[in-house]
Parts: sequence; structure tokens; C-alpha cells
Amino acid sequence: MENKTKYWIILLLLTLIGSLFSSCSTRKTYQWHPLYTNLQFEDGTVIPIFERIHQNAFLYHNYRTILIVDAIFKDQSYRQHFSKEIANTYFFSPEQAKNLANQQTQHFQNQFEFIVFIYGGNNDPLEIDAPTAQWKIYLKDDDGDLLQPIRITKLDDGHQEIRFLQKYIKMPDRWVEKYLIAFPKLSKATIQETPGKSPFQFIITSLAGKSVLSWQDNRIFYQ
Repeated sequence: MENKTKYWIILLLLTLIGSLFSSCSTRKTYQWHPLYTNLQFEDGTVIPIFERIHQNAFLYHNYRTILIVDAIFKDQSYRQHFSKEIANTYFFSPEQAKNLANQQTQHFQNQFEFIVFIYGGNNDPLEIDAPTAQWKIYLKDDDGDLLQPIRITKLDDGHQEIRFLQKYIKMPDRWVEKYLIAFPKLSKATIQETPGKSPFQFIITSLAGKSVLSWQDNRIFYQ
């Protein structure tokens, strides 16, 4: 009788341990409380830079995570800080540092660029860079025009831009996909136009739902 009791106690403990590990081992069984919530900025000195350019959104259905997305717009302040960090890290000469800064300024003038962190609720990749991706990305600009990406590049943890962000942000877990997404940009300074009245909106949509990230301050997209 005593041996039988011990057997059932051991069996119960093994069952509890097994259920615990299974709930933490994959995202498919950890959907109510995902390991990834949103980006967390750990370095307070850069918060003034990121608080204007970072937005996030999440989409749930029946307590199930459908989508969590963070987007960082690469404005002039971000690009200047990035250029300085690269120049200091690799001991650039003044001329090299100037060339890098000019390159970043040129990129800013030619396109809207976002670094995007995205999680779809489980360990299946969303692959938004694929032509057959179910999720589609758009940018609604300050004139209300809907823009499609001109380039979507998937980033790994070794990418220079991600290495840079790791200095300031608590990186999300391994199931989160990271992308650099660029949209066409019209130089309003060239045609002597002022920014429009509408907020910029980063939109990611599919039959499963839609998430919209909004930036009210249009100046960061042109200055």
C-alpha cells in the first residue's frame, strides 16, 4: 500500500513538471502571457531620443496573442546618435565620421525607414518580407496617402543596427522577428511644401486583424 502511494505521488509530480516545461518551451502553449510584451528601454539617457520615434501596438483575440509590434522611426536624432556610436567604436577619422553622418542624412532625405520588432503569438515565423506573406505593411503619410514598402530586410542579432540598439534596449526573446522597412519619401523641402496635417501611421494588416501605430508629431519625419 505504501509503495502504491509513493508511485502515485511520483506520477503526479512528474505530470506537474511535464506540464510546466511544456507551457514554457514553445510559444504555442504560452499565448495568454507571451514572453514578449513590448520593447523596454534600459538606458534612461536615450529615452528623450526614443520616446518620440518609438510606437507599439498589440492585437489579441479571445485572450490569444495575434500580434505584437514595435516600430522605431529612424529620424535625424537617431541617425546622428548611431553615426557617433559607430565612429567612436571603430575609431573613425574625422573624414570617415563626416562621410558616415552625410550618408545617414542622405538616407533620411530619400526614404522613411523603420526598425520593426514583430511577434505573431507563437513560434511560427511571419516572414513579412515574403511575397506570399499574409500580413501586409503600409505607411499612411501626413497627406493621407497610403505607401507600400520599397524594401523589407530581415535582420539577425548580429546586424549592426540591432547591436547598436542592444546597448539601450532590453532585447525581446528569440521568437521575435526584426526587420528594416523602408518607404518612398517625397522631399517637401525641395518642392517648398510644409508637412501635412494627418499623423503618420504604420499599418500592419491581415485577415486576422489590424494594428496601427501612430506618430502625431510630423516634424520628426522631415527635420
